[in-house]
Amino acid sequence: MRHAEARRAPYKFDGFMRKSLGVLGSGDIRLSGGALKDMFLGGEIQLPTDDGRRLDLRFSAKHLLSASDAVLAFVAGDLPITTRSWRH
Repeated sequence: MRHAEARRAPYKFDGFMRKSLGVLGSGDIRLSGGALKDMFLGGEIQLPTDDGRRLDLRFSAKHLLSASDAVLAFVAGDLPITTRSWRH
């Protein structure tokens, strides 16, 4: 698994609980086109957050549109496990 380079990337993830898998998430991550393409081509990556978590990202799309500045990602890893940690 590749680590994301030191770039700030806004994201919006929603979490849900799967009894067999634990907490999972999905949502959008945004970067400028070139930076997003570099990250996307890396396949699965690990994104460090400001609060010290490490999120494992897997992208849902097989191809990234050249004009894209956002991509849908599936998220696992060090996600909060309590519902209080998630925005309502």
